[in-house]
Amino acid sequence: MTHIYDWLEMPSKNESEKKVKEYLDFRTRSAMYQIENKQPSFDVFCEYKNKKYKITGASRMGDVWLAKDLNRDSGYDERVDIEDCYNFSYINKGDTQ
Repeated sequence: MTHIYDWLEMPSKNESEKKVKEYLDFRTRSAMYQIENKQPSFDVFCEYKNKKYKITGASRMGDVWLAKDLNRDSGYDERVDIEDCYNFSYINKGDTQ
């Protein structure tokens, strides 16, 4: 398993992966940091087992949180290894999918 912190340190392969890393870097920080700083103004997605999911966060234990509902902002349906995610994408808040 690739721990999320290790994955965040790897060079991004493209702009979408860079946005996912920016989002997950924010979401893995302390609650106080998240309160004091502005959350990224975009949503991030990936494919997992040939289905599109919204990435809602990551655990300090290393896994990534995926939601089946692409409009969901918190919580998860799946907790997976980031290496099992592919076809990363992002959309600016307010844009349509």
